[in-house]
Order: sequence, then C-alpha cells, then structure tokens
Amino acid sequence: MSAASGDNNALSLLACVLFVVGVVVVVLAVARRRAADRSAPRHRLEPDAGHTGRRRRRNPFRRNRPVADKSKSKRVRPEPTAPSRTVEETLAEAALDEPPASAWAPPDQIGPALTKPPRTASPAGPAERAGPSPVPDRDADTLDLGGDLSTARLLAQADAALVAADNALCTSEQELSFAQAQHGRDATVTFVEAVTAARADLSEAFRVRQHLDDHEPEDEFSRRRVLRAIVEHCAAASHRLDARAEPFELLRASEEARLASRLTVRRDEARARLAVAGTSWKELTAAYADSALAPVIDNLAQAGARIEFASAEIEQDGRRTGLRTAQQALGQAEALLDALDLFAADLATAEDAAAELLADLHAEVAAGKAVLAMAGRPPGNARGDKVGLAADVHRADEAATELATTLAVARPDPVAGLRRLEEVSGPLGESLGAVRDPSSRVAHAREQLDQAMFSARATIDAAAAFVLNRRGAVAARARTRLFAARCELGQAAVATEAEPVEALAAARAAQSLGSQALAAARADVERWSPAVDGFEAVLLGGIVHAPEEAAGRPYGSRFGGPGTRDRDRAA
Repeated sequence: MSAASGDNNALSLLACVLFVVGVVVVVLAVARRRAADRSAPRHRLEPDAGHTGRRRRRNPFRRNRPVADKSKSKRVRPEPTAPSRTVEETLAEAALDEPPASAWAPPDQIGPALTKPPRTASPAGPAERAGPSPVPDRDADTLDLGGDLSTARLLAQADAALVAADNALCTSEQELSFAQAQHGRDATVTFVEAVTAARADLSEAFRVRQHLDDHEPEDEFSRRRVLRAIVEHCAAASHRLDARAEPFELLRASEEARLASRLTVRRDEARARLAVAGTSWKELTAAYADSALAPVIDNLAQAGARIEFASAEIEQDGRRTGLRTAQQALGQAEALLDALDLFAADLATAEDAAAELLADLHAEVAAGKAVLAMAGRPPGNARGDKVGLAADVHRADEAATELATTLAVARPDPVAGLRRLEEVSGPLGESLGAVRDPSSRVAHAREQLDQAMFSARATIDAAAAFVLNRRGAVAARARTRLFAARCELGQAAVATEAEPVEALAAARAAQSLGSQALAAARADVERWSPAVDGFEAVLLGGIVHAPEEAAGRPYGSRFGGPGTRDRDRAA
C-alpha cells in the first residue's frame, strides 16, 4: 500500500509540474506576441495616385475591406451584394466598428414606413445585373470622420450629396425617356438597368436620412457613421450612372442631326398649349382662393420661360448649351403644364371630398357628444376618462363650424379645408375608436380611407411636380420628406384591404409628410437667386448648371452622375 501511495504522489507531482510549465509557455507566447505588436509600425506606406511614398494614416472609422488573396497587398472590392442595404444593416455595421456609449434605435423602433421586408432568394433584378456599386475605394473616404470636420459640416456634405445624386438621377430619367422614344426600349435596356439600380441606391440614402431625422442618435459616433453611409449610397448611385454615360452619349449622338427639326415642331405645339392653359388659369383664379393655387402659382410663367429658352437654342442651333438642353427645357415646360392640369382636377375632386368629410365630421361630433352624455366613464376610453374625449369633441365641433363657412365662400380653398378636416377628425376618431367595438372601428376606417388616400396622393403629386421642375433650388429636406411621404402612401396602399385602420393612419401620415415637403421646397425656391442672368428658368429647373468661374458659361445636364457633370464642365 505504501509503494502504491508513493507512485500516486509522484504522478500527481509530475502532473502539477507539467501544468505549471504549460502555463508559463502560454504566458511567454502571449507576451512575445504583444511585444511584436507594439514594435510594429503604426503607419504603412501606401502608394497612391499622385502621392507615391507618402504615409497614409488609417481612418479608425473605416470598415475593413475583404481581400481575395492574403498574399497580395492590393485591396480589392468585396463580392457583389444586394443593391441596397436597410437602415438596420447600416446601424449594425456602425455597432461592429466601435460600440457607442448607448444604443441609437433598435430595428423594431424604425417604423413601418422606413423598414423593408426580409430579403428572400429571387432571380436577379436590374440592380443585381448591373453589378456591385462601382464605387472606388477613395470614394468611401469622401467624408473624413477622423475629427477634422464638425458633425454639422458632415451633415451639410451628406445633404449636398443627396441633392446632387437626386438631380443627376432626375436628368438621367428624362434623357432616358427621350432615348426610348427615339430608339425603342430594346436599345436602352442597359441604361434602364443602371437607372433602376441607381434609384435603389438613392432610396436607401433617403431612407437613412429620414430615419436620422426621426431618431436622433444619442452619441456622436453613430451620427457621423450614418452620415457617411448616406454619402456612400449616393456615390454608388452616381457611379452606376457614370458607368453608362459614354455609351448613352453615343446612342443619342446618332439623332443630333435630326433633332432641330423635331424640336421646332414640339416648340410650336408647346406654345399653343400654353395659350390654352392661360385661359384655364383665368378660370381657376376666379373659382379658387390664391392660397389654393399657391403650389402652381407660377407654372405658366415658368413653362413660358422654358419654351422661350428652347426656342433661342433652336434658332442658334444649340450654340449656347446644346439642342438636347432645349429638348429638356421643352419637356419640363410640358411637365409644368401637366402639373397644372392635374392640380385643377384635384381641386375639383377636393371640393367633393371636403363636403363628404365635413358631413362625416358632424356625425362624429354628434357621436362624441352622445358618449359624453353617458353616465360614468366611457368603457375602454384611451385617455382613461372623458377629459380627452371632451377636448377632441370640442375641437372638432369648432373646426366643423368654421370649415362649413370657409368652404361655402365664393373662392374657397378646398385643399386646405380637406387638410384641416383630416387634422381634427383623426384624433376624434381615435378617441371614439376606444369606445367602439372592433368591427365598427374597421367600418369607419374604410369609410374615411378613400378621402384620406386621395388627399395624400394629391398633396404628394403637387410636391413631386414642384420639386422636379424646380430642383435647381430645392434642398435635401424637401426631397427627404417627399420620399418618406411616398413610403407611407405605399404602406397605406398595401394595408388597404387587410388593415384599413392602419392604412388610414399611414395615409394621413403620407399627407402630412407631403405637405411638409411642399412647404420646404417652396421656402427653398423663395430663398434662391440665379447665378447667371438670362438663364434663370433653366437654372431653377436644373436643366443647366452655372459655371464655377465668372468667365465660364452655363452648361447643360446629361445622362450620368456628378462625374459626368464634371466632364461636361471641363468641356
């Protein structure tokens, strides 16, 4: 027994010794690794175009890019991915780079209008066929997030990138429509794919920008990181268009010789239509208040100025800015007249819709008063008592009386009346909905949904036409609100059959955002001043760009992104 016990003790001692040796070896290896890391140079030499041999400081906020072969020092682009990223993915990347002090906004708080359904496997669409966003590595560092620029400056750069990319896309879409009319759709497939992919990239940029307004980040890092994501999306959209700019120019150059004669006919038709629109405008001004016509108050004047600009270009054979610029001006003049016709039709429809909604509001007020007359507290009231319901009933009653008077005057503003009715009927409907059974809430939502959808569509159409035809002056806020309004309207259309209550709320949100977009765009135009005399209308429309130098001359917009614009400026 004593011999066996001695053997066991010896084995235990040997095991302890081996364990200690193993720990020592691991500690020494870790210490050696840390010493090697500390001795490694913090900067590496990266030859760059025009800066060979200069040291380049690593940006701590830059994502590491995958490389295809570790034996090669040259960085390569990542593999093609889906054409756009959701806001949740952008936030996830920011969290992986460096955890902020506190979370910004979880995905479930983003809201239905700014989220996207999960991706599923599907055949490649135009964005995928167009390949990954052709953004060179240097464009990912457009914003220096190392601290040299203030966050306010970064925000200004992100908004400027949104405006530039959106303007380029609008011009590219217009140029594409001209090319399709002349050469057919089969000859323009690759350009359609490029525009579709660019639209997806830009939509993600606007989605992130709207989310930034709705959910302000609590820490500086998250805000700056998301601002960079906006610029990267805009750069992706612009590069997709630039990549197809030269082939598109070759396609359109083939029709230059016959363009002047076609534009002459089109100009004469636009002049005749302008005269007819002048008569219609006199009828509108006699029928409606000036406030009702504010979104289209200068459409006739703007259309006439663009027609005259196009006429001058045609007569001079495009020596100033080109015949294609004249074509764009005529197209925009026609769009301004189309917007005027649509707005006139919407005003007539708004009168009928306002009358119906006013009658419905009177019925809702009566129902609210009946609930207030009940003894005790209304069952299930969302406010917990009658105080909130009484306030909503009183507010709606006053508004109904006031609107009944204003809508009956000789020159009413039915759009403003309809908007006011929506504002007061919404809260009252929510308060009454708490005391109604579910089937009654759904039925009432269905009754009001048509008017709400019409009001939202009319407001968005007016804002979209205003922004498109005055994009040379409109800033990022109006464009972002317009994008968000369209998202809400899309959500309302999807939920119309299955969830009318949610659809009604989304339609009202779309109308509110559309009104914000229109108000912001009008304010931008009022503050705007032309940079070159004699080109006011086409500068406002984004058809031509002002030269950077006083001695330069304006130049026309073309299919492509800001890179194409730089090429045109140099030419």
